[in-house]
Amino acid sequence: MNGRLKILAVGDIADASEVHVGDDAMLLGLLRTRAFSELDLVLTVVAGRIDAARDLYCSEAIRRPRLRRGAAHRNERSEQIDRFVKLVIGPSRNLRSSGAWVQLANAVQHADALLIAGGGSLNSTWDDHIALRLAVARGADAIGKPIVVTGQTIGPHFVEQDREAVVEIIELSRWFGVRERASELLARSLTHRGALRLGADDAMFLGATEPEVDDDSDWRGVRTERRGYIAVTFDVGALPENHTADVAREIGDIAAQYRLDVVFVPHLQRFATRSPDDVTRSVQLKAALPRGVSASIANVSVDVAARFARHAAVVVTSRYHPVVFALGSGVPVVSVSQDHYTFTKCAGAAELFGLEQWNVPSAALRSGMLSEAVGEAMARRAEVSDRLLQLGCLWREHSELRAVAMVELFGGGSSTDLAVPEVAAPLRPSGRWAVAASIITAQGIALEGAQAHRADTAAAAQEYIADLVQRAATEAAAALEARSVTEDLNREAARLHLAHADERAARLDLERELAHVRAAAAGELAELRSAHAELHELWLQAELDQQHVQDASAAQRQKDSAIIDRLEDHIRRLEEQTADAGELRSLMTDSEKALHALRQTKTFRFTSRPRTVYGRLRGWRWRAGSRR
Repeated sequence: MNGRLKILAVGDIADASEVHVGDDAMLLGLLRTRAFSELDLVLTVVAGRIDAARDLYCSEAIRRPRLRRGAAHRNERSEQIDRFVKLVIGPSRNLRSSGAWVQLANAVQHADALLIAGGGSLNSTWDDHIALRLAVARGADAIGKPIVVTGQTIGPHFVEQDREAVVEIIELSRWFGVRERASELLARSLTHRGALRLGADDAMFLGATEPEVDDDSDWRGVRTERRGYIAVTFDVGALPENHTADVAREIGDIAAQYRLDVVFVPHLQRFATRSPDDVTRSVQLKAALPRGVSASIANVSVDVAARFARHAAVVVTSRYHPVVFALGSGVPVVSVSQDHYTFTKCAGAAELFGLEQWNVPSAALRSGMLSEAVGEAMARRAEVSDRLLQLGCLWREHSELRAVAMVELFGGGSSTDLAVPEVAAPLRPSGRWAVAASIITAQGIALEGAQAHRADTAAAAQEYIADLVQRAATEAAAALEARSVTEDLNREAARLHLAHADERAARLDLERELAHVRAAAAGELAELRSAHAELHELWLQAELDQQHVQDASAAQRQKDSAIIDRLEDHIRRLEEQTADAGELRSLMTDSEKALHALRQTKTFRFTSRPRTVYGRLRGWRWRAGSRR
């Protein structure tokens, strides 16, 4: 592979409030395989405690975003997933001081591939963990990044929404690893799509080749010289405080019988709260051991827990990863299961070696069953170890090949289906305790299933009731809103009715005003018509007057013309007859005076302006007509 491979790892890594050996061991075990060790890798882990993750994995780390757990917050988680996917497909951000979701989206964008590390969180108990894994899977798939999921326990308890989320994660992955056959069967019953691969837990061979180290830093307080030892791990859920003395007595009897020391190897230590943890229970068990039994308590660390499990004479544990560490090193183990989930994990890991029946239900701890089981494990230690070592070689080779296949997937290769080691026949315990344990376990699982069914039914009923209440509240709110709207409409209708009444009154006023205007207009029209008639009569009279004037003017012009003609004739005769200029001038002066006197007559002046008089009459007639 050319260039450095950038992988983003998501899992229950370096929790913010506790040290959990198993959660950190799975990713660490995968990274220590030969294929990953030889890889030029740039790893970024999503962790609760950034400093602890950097120290443990020698990698970059970003803070794990928090999602609220529980069915009540399902919608909130769904909305956060949608917002996260939008962040991933949006522009790249290089903000170290930004929020956890933005940093995670930025990490998905810059990674070459997404690795979802192993764990047992894919069930409805940890629905917030399912939501986080679904968010990063959707985001990586949205931008075409390969998704590899490894070493998962699925179920056994799901609600519908969580089941759908797990199915989506399976179908989005190019490799989906499961660590128990029960998980494989459940996954195949959920979906026929996806590349399901069965394999051992990623931490099974963590430190398997390391020698036993005697280091004081591994211990809590003072310890005695130890011989062979029983490695004991109990969590507070599997071992109630009131059972501590009985279990301590059984462990002490076994240690005395086989001349073994007892090493308590806690896997969980809380430091953010005062809640009891594995260290609390280990201290109580050590204090309750019979006198004469040498006991010590180891520190809480991945490598310390793996080392003490691998070199023990026998391992007794209610935790899952001591089972895994012991199986990978050929050490007999008796697991203690408190419910269906822990039985699926512990018995599922042992089933890969044919040892699934070496399990004691926590309900039978005070019955002496634990000492019988551990006694048989010690008595058949050689036989059990041979089986474990024989199959352990096959599973170790399978784990290395699986790591190679994952690395090829990260580089764009295709998914490889590896052959799984087969168990010829189970190695069953022969003691009567095994039959009783199987019966109690089966009854407990059946009872738990019934309780889970009732719980699911009750949860469904509660959700249905909550939905009904919500719908009722919605309908009530809608009714109140409808009532408010109706009142608003009624007020608006009343306002419109008043406005309509005002408009109607205004219209009546306008109609009355229009009637008055029309009446006034009719009167004025009648007056105008009367005036027009009068003007017409005046015009006709003026025309008659004009005609008379024209006739009189014509007659007068004829008379004047005759006079002028006679005068001109008289003047001509005078000019012809009178040679004397003075007499002619006197005559002409008289003629001119006569002519001037003629022009000053009224008739002549009137007849000289007939066109002006006629024009004025026509203008008068036009103005009278336009007023019509």
